[in-house]
Amino acid sequence: MDSANAPNFPDGLNIAPSSNEGHMQTFLTAHARQSAAINKYGIAESQAQTEYDPPWLSAEASTRERISNTAAMDHAAEQGSQSEIIIELGSGMGTVGFAAAEALRRLREIRSSNRRPVPGIGPDVDTPNNNLPAEKRMRSANVILTDLPDVCTLLRENVSVQLEEWKRAGLSDGFTAVDCGELRHNEEETVGLCVRKLSWGNQENIENLSMELKAFSQSSEKRDGDNNLIILCSDLVYFPHLLAPLLRTLIYLTSPTFVPNASAHATIIMSYRLRSFAKETPFWRAFGTWFSFHPVLERQALAETEWRRVGWQESALSFIFVARRKPESLSWKCPERDDELMNTFGGDDTFEILLMLCNDAAEG
Repeated sequence: MDSANAPNFPDGLNIAPSSNEGHMQTFLTAHARQSAAINKYGIAESQAQTEYDPPWLSAEASTRERISNTAAMDHAAEQGSQSEIIIELGSGMGTVGFAAAEALRRLREIRSSNRRPVPGIGPDVDTPNNNLPAEKRMRSANVILTDLPDVCTLLRENVSVQLEEWKRAGLSDGFTAVDCGELRHNEEETVGLCVRKLSWGNQENIENLSMELKAFSQSSEKRDGDNNLIILCSDLVYFPHLLAPLLRTLIYLTSPTFVPNASAHATIIMSYRLRSFAKETPFWRAFGTWFSFHPVLERQALAETEWRRVGWQESALSFIFVARRKPESLSWKCPERDDELMNTFGGDDTFEILLMLCNDAAEG
């Protein structure tokens, strides 16, 4: 990639590889490989410290962690749709998307086999789940990794490497690489992994993805019933010049015309670490105008503990937000100019209120 004027090489760029030392390295986060990718692809390859493997994926996870996360997945298995589509923005090396694929595989396993994890033991032992109706069993699961066109080359390489890693781990039957234009129903009960180019705010990229998902959705509704769309954003809010294109992309992906009967009800899951209140607050004020959002809370499953926001133990103020479009915004036209997008409608103060309510001393 030409770094002279590429969006992933802003002036003053100074980033380095990072990893989660607290968890087993299940996915492709090798320090040397990441360093080379950063030199070639810039900020697209910086693995933020919020990009961690879910605790239940680690063999070293404690019993308490496993029980807590098993319960959450059990609930998701009972509440979810038959067709799950996850789109990750700014996938970079694909680490978070791979974690999402692992979670979908486990979720699909629960639904398809009509079985559930045993409370108190963890996700490795199953027992019959007679309460899960057939219409709740997952029949289709796909993870779409997106990034700039040049970065997609690396993403495809990493998908191939990760498939080999899963194969060595005995999970070769759980995942399938999906080529362009072949998003499918995965009747073999695997999770589809595909890479698509999506430059934030690029109308052509968004329309191409929309056409593919519309075709899939139409056939899926006939075969599988409803579709559930989830959009993942892992630590994307930091460079000011990218905030308006990011917001515009999120608005497009959750507009009723993107994927009928799915996109307007899509869920955005967004991890975020506060770096600069002055630079990042304008994004959240504009984001809150279009979306309702709240932080994810957690507590230990086997103890009478208080609910705390995910990320309360981090050295910097960190959140995982869940967001959905505000109903009234579905009829609005997205401003074409960045300054209008970031300043129209007066702004929302949800983010600032959340910051005022965060008392880390009390949380600790």
